[in-house]
Amino acid sequence: MSTRVLLPVLLLTAVAVAGCGGDPPNIKLTQEPAGELTAATLDSEWLDRLVAWTRDAAQERLDGSYAANGVPPEGRTATARVEGRFIDVAGERLALIDLAYSGSPVRVTRVVGLRDGLRVTVSCTAPDGRPFDVTDPSDDCGRKVAEVFAD
Repeated sequence: MSTRVLLPVLLLTAVAVAGCGGDPPNIKLTQEPAGELTAATLDSEWLDRLVAWTRDAAQERLDGSYAANGVPPEGRTATARVEGRFIDVAGERLALIDLAYSGSPVRVTRVVGLRDGLRVTVSCTAPDGRPFDVTDPSDDCGRKVAEVFAD
């Protein structure tokens, strides 16, 4: 299988392994105990760590997909690109993580915040790379973010 055909397959596999799919097919909600994370520690240092962790995990999954599919090192051209920033939704400070892969249109947008002592993440996946407007309730991802974080 050529690298040109294999790359989209690998990227979609990596995204699926990352747990991005769900409700409808492109939206997933996860909740876990917030632990030490509080509104006060939801700061730029925490965001930088989250961006680095996301980049490393996505690249590791991508590399694993390459290896599992027998792609030689010289054919492993895609890399994970991650950007992070804070947004405000209904007065809540939320982290927005945007993950994309070079050479592929796949995009994953994650919105992370705190609710009732939980760290809550809304993950939205666009296999076609379209951006999500997480602040617009007419956007599927934005609607889910509003349901979760707006009172």
